[in-house]
Amino acid sequence: MIKTCIQTKGDYMSKKLISNILVLLIIVFSLIVSTYGFFSNKMVYENKTIQTINGEIITLYGKGLYFNDSVSMSAQARAQDVVTLVLGIPLLIVSLFLSNKNSLKGKLLLTGTLRYFLYTYASYSFVVTYNMFFLLYTILMSLSFFSFIVNITSPEFKNLEKSL
Repeated sequence: MIKTCIQTKGDYMSKKLISNILVLLIIVFSLIVSTYGFFSNKMVYENKTIQTINGEIITLYGKGLYFNDSVSMSAQARAQDVVTLVLGIPLLIVSLFLSNKNSLKGKLLLTGTLRYFLYTYASYSFVVTYNMFFLLYTILMSLSFFSFIVNITSPEFKNLEKSL
């Protein structure tokens, strides 16, 4: 019985450490990707259009990280970068801090924020045209996924109904 409790507590601490490392990596990588994505503005080409397989003519953005994306998609990606920089990363930092204080609300907030990062970088991995950050998008999607799974399966959520 005592050995089981110690082993369970040790598993919990190792899950918490893994979660903290994953979240810190998400913070660092997403800060790099979002900052560069929003502030990069170097002109690659101007007024380039392409024809889709459906015959639709699309104007490409032509500058910055999203130069090969349509004007519409690059506007959405740049706006997402701003949301990640202004809201996502600070919220992830605050929720990590609260979660480490063993706050149930902090753990819920952390899990929800990780879901935001999972959705964001899954979208970037599959929707944004291949660019120099594709590997980082994939890494961020994976880190977010594993961190989300580690947090959603934490012991705090097993007795959530009793807590509320």
